[in-house]
Amino acid sequence: SIHIKQIGFTNQATVYCGLSQGNYTTHTCTRADIDITSTGDNNVAKAYSQWSNHEDNTFTITQTGDSNYGYLDLDNNRNTGTVSQTGNNKYAKMYAFGDNADSTITQSGTGQHNGYIYNANHADNNSSTITQSGSGNHDADIWWYSDADDGIASITQSGSGNHTARLNFYNDDWNVDV
Repeated sequence: SIHIKQIGFTNQATVYCGLSQGNYTTHTCTRADIDITSTGDNNVAKAYSQWSNHEDNTFTITQTGDSNYGYLDLDNNRNTGTVSQTGNNKYAKMYAFGDNADSTITQSGTGQHNGYIYNANHADNNSSTITQSGSGNHDADIWWYSDADDGIASITQSGSGNHTARLNFYNDDWNVDV
């Protein structure tokens, strides 16, 4: 398990699960629990799981206040990623490259709300959820690329301000309820 907690000022945290000394294949990252929490000021949090043999990981980014930026790269299968942001300028981006991934972005409070989830080609049985609430502009996009089958995509927005939600499907046979 890797747990990072930062409070105030120009906080930045990056975790590379499965990467050592610039080499992507030096060790595996399986069943890891990676948790990054930052409170206040210019918080930036990024976590990456490198492709080879990196399954069943749980990534969590929790950011409160100021210039929130959260980024998760979920490589391989059965990974779970959660970005929760409260406060000022919320921006979250998540990539799911494997099967059976659960990707969740939750943003609340005042200010900008920007959430984006990308599901790669052949990323099957994935769940993508973006929930945005509070005042300010809301922008949410979920992308499903070719042969990313049998998944669930959901965007929920509430509160005052402009609301933009896009579900982008670049594959076959989807049932969509709006």
